[in-house]
This record gives sequence, structure tokens and C-alpha cells, in this order.
Amino acid sequence: MKEKQITVLGLGYIGLPTSIVLAKAGHNVKGYDPNEEVIKTLNSGKIHIVENNLQKVYTEVVEAGKFKAYAEIQPSDVYIICVPTPFKKNNENEKIADLSYVESAAKTVGKVVKEGDLVILESTVPPLTTKLVTEIVEKESGLSREKFHSVHCPERVLPGRILYELEHNDRIIGSQKRESAELAKELYDTFVKEGTCYITDDITAEMCKLIENTYRDVNIALANELSIICDKLGIDVFNLIELANKHPRVNILKPRSWRRRTLFGNRSMVYCRKV
Repeated sequence: MKEKQITVLGLGYIGLPTSIVLAKAGHNVKGYDPNEEVIKTLNSGKIHIVENNLQKVYTEVVEAGKFKAYAEIQPSDVYIICVPTPFKKNNENEKIADLSYVESAAKTVGKVVKEGDLVILESTVPPLTTKLVTEIVEKESGLSREKFHSVHCPERVLPGRILYELEHNDRIIGSQKRESAELAKELYDTFVKEGTCYITDDITAEMCKLIENTYRDVNIALANELSIICDKLGIDVFNLIELANKHPRVNILKPRSWRRRTLFGNRSMVYCRKV
């Protein structure tokens, strides 16, 4: 694939490393973030987040002229949305996803997108959000959805290992149009060196990320509950999990090798690492 002009919206823990690996792969990347302090820091040559080896690679791509940060959206061939999706409470006081950042990013893209461009949503979102992004871009740009490409490719990285995992983890790419998914796959294949990019529809891709998170959360909760029970029984939770995992169909997460006091009085709880 020839080098692309890429704008990444959101320069946090996902957007900045994604920008850097794309720039490292030879693309021209324009990072966009409305926080002017973030832009000032990045354009001074420093990163504003803590991540292993990120500063070194950032310096390399900046010196190569492959990355620059902007406080205003820059026209490109590809737009990658990497903005937060925190929780908020609805009228029933239930927690739901706050999609305001995603909606705002989609409106911003809609102001500059042109025919043939690729719009990728990487944020973790509820099902049908990619459809919402497509509708917003369509409305803001005046282009019909047949004139541009929209794709969901959820991130799958662990803080502390982000650069490694961006290049080694498998990726799921979902779109209602096969052509759009193939275009995104071609892009991700330029930096996913060891992993495989799998194509599906956008709703399946959205659900895939949610079920991955759910599986991890349930497994972490199980390990933490086991630590409380083992503490009461006076047995070693690490030894218990090691023995249980010898069953061919059991894979309980191994807790960190350290403990800390919690609100459970003098009892200690094991905090698992999400990977």
C-alpha cells in the first residue's frame, strides 16, 4: 500500500500510539485533539502520556516528518476516531455509554471528508454506533454513505505494552460494505506485523469487543472472589489457581504476585492484570 494521509482524532492512550505506529509504517499522520495543551506538548517534542518506549519512537517519527499534532481538523484520506466513551447515567439512573465524544468527532470528520475517504471508529462502543457515525458524517458532509467508507476496528491493547500489541495482536475489522473493510484491512496490514486482520460486519465487530471485555471482567472478578475465599480458608490462592488450571478446559486468570489492603478490614485482595 502506498503511504496515506491519515488524521487521528483523539491523542490519548489509544490515539497517540496508533498515530505513532502508522507514522512508523510510513504514513503521513496528522494528530487532532481539541486540547491545546496536548498539542503544544506534542509539538514541543514531548509526549503527554506514560507508555513504555513511546517517547523514543515518537521522536523518530517526528524527526522523519511523519507526524504533527493540530488543534484543528486536517483533511486526509483516512480518519481514525480514538475518543473516550465513558459511562453516564440515564433517566432510570442506569449506566450507559456516553457517546458525546464519538458524535462530536463524527461531526468534525463530516466537515472535511470527501468522496472515497475512509472513516474508522476504534473507540469501544455499543452495537449500532458505527451506523450512527455513518449517519452523522453523511448528514454533515452532504455525501451519501455510498460515497465514503465507514468501518469499526476496536482497539485491543494493554497499557505498558501498547506499541508491541498494536503490531502483534489480531484485529477485527467490521463494515456493512466488504469493500470498506478490505480498504481498512489493507491499511492495518501495514503495521500489524505478526497478528491477523479478520473481516466481519460492523455490528459483530462492536459486539466482539464488548464480549472480550466482559470475559476479562468476569474472569478478573472470579479471581478476586477466590482470593477472598482463600483468605478466609487460610489457603494459597496462587497455588489453587495453578492447580485448577491444570484442567484442560479451565483457564482462571493468574493474579498479580502482590497484595494490598482493601476495605474488607484486614483481609487482602488480589488485583488481576487485564491483558
